[in-house]
Amino acid sequence: MSVCFNCQKKEKNSNEIKKYKMEKNFIYGIDFNIATPFEILVNDAPVIKYNEEGSMSGFYPINELLINNKDQEISVRLYSEIGKEFIAEDISKYFSLKLVLSKDVNFEHFKEIQNIKIPEIIKNTPYIEYKYHFNIEVPYQLEGWINSVDLTKENKEALLKEVKMYYQKIYGILNKGDYSHYSKIISKRNHEVLVAYYDSEIIKKEQDELLERITTAQGKMKPIDFNKYNLKIYGNGRLVTLEDEKGDSPLFCITEEYEDYFGIILYRPALGAPLEVIR
Repeated sequence: MSVCFNCQKKEKNSNEIKKYKMEKNFIYGIDFNIATPFEILVNDAPVIKYNEEGSMSGFYPINELLINNKDQEISVRLYSEIGKEFIAEDISKYFSLKLVLSKDVNFEHFKEIQNIKIPEIIKNTPYIEYKYHFNIEVPYQLEGWINSVDLTKENKEALLKEVKMYYQKIYGILNKGDYSHYSKIISKRNHEVLVAYYDSEIIKKEQDELLERITTAQGKMKPIDFNKYNLKIYGNGRLVTLEDEKGDSPLFCITEEYEDYFGIILYRPALGAPLEVIR
């Protein structure tokens, strides 16, 4: 079930759709605390997926997903808890989702600009989606996937085969510890993320840490079992990725201390062009 919340409430609450003007070097994010399995997407691009028991909370910056100055969309998909047939009727008591503005990606200090609500009672459904629209002006322009190919019009079997081959190639690069090759593959993503966060030192540090991550991953990458992963198309048909039920990437290594995942989102920049990493 999918509900356009703003459309549903338009007559009674016309101020649900607001326009925000980005102040210089400010960062948009979402602040959430949700006590049921869920997904959050911005402009139909994945932000977070949670598919476990209990609640999940956190802050996520979303500037890199604001690829134009037009209408922006935040979607929240709610699912029933593990072992339960339906979403809890009173889940709204345990649901918080806010659009916030901060001066840095750590969100140490932030301003709430929209408190997103869901109905007080949700009856007899294992899944429901709500969409919220905002007109956000940002002081940068990302090409992103705006002019890319609509992948839903392609042959699904051929697309899946190409995606698997791409992941297998990336797996080999990471397992060899080939930082130079991998950094070239994700260069467009890195460039746009830096633009979206105004050359943030925090983002630069994260990108610099990639060398250490890939060095550590050398010889430790887990072989991909494609049976555990599904093809997912996002971005209104223009983004594609592989993920498991938890939303995790097939590209990961396991060390004695932690698991490290290398997530990628692909797009086709033009008809006949090969897939590339964009996020």
